[in-house]
Amino acid sequence: MRVCVVTGGALDRDLLLSLDLKNRWDRILGVDRGAQFLAELGLWPDLVLGDLDSAEPSAVRALEEKGLEFLRFPPEKDLTDTHLALEHCRDMGATEVLVLGATGNRLDHMFANLFLGFRYRKDFTCVFRDPWNEVHPLEGPGTFQFEASEFPYLSILPVSDTARVLEVSGVRYPLGERLLERSDSLGISNEVLGTKATLRLGEGKVLVFRSKD
Repeated sequence: MRVCVVTGGALDRDLLLSLDLKNRWDRILGVDRGAQFLAELGLWPDLVLGDLDSAEPSAVRALEEKGLEFLRFPPEKDLTDTHLALEHCRDMGATEVLVLGATGNRLDHMFANLFLGFRYRKDFTCVFRDPWNEVHPLEGPGTFQFEASEFPYLSILPVSDTARVLEVSGVRYPLGERLLERSDSLGISNEVLGTKATLRLGEGKVLVFRSKD
């Protein structure tokens, strides 16, 4: 099951409309202010989830009047709304999750959101996207391929203390076996050449950023 989670960070109208969410995704979750943003575009979510403390009361009433399913939580809780949304994705049997609105002004929320991708790596693949970035939380060992797209840059940032990169190919700056430390900047701003790039990862966790200026 493919699920799109629209949460309450920085959201972009053109991006959401370009993704054709209703036709390409099996379920759409509107999380807190993300549900309001979807409704304003006429994209009613299948489920409204969260404490709704950042959504306008009038927008919440409109969502209720539409007869949508709600899963409410109190504002004072141990997990963020995005965390609760990914828990729900796991419980419903999602195999692929796209998260929109996970970035924005609050860097603490952004990092917490990106790290959540590792928590559910055994349950589903998770990708975070905004207009300028597509972020893939990955854990080795494994081989991962990245098709050429609107995001020409490819950066590899270790999240674990170390990450052993076995090979990066199909890029402007190929890399052989290398043990990267979390503080290394070697993996920043590579570029995809041709039709795809390939990362062969040994032990370790990395965030792979596909980006554009």
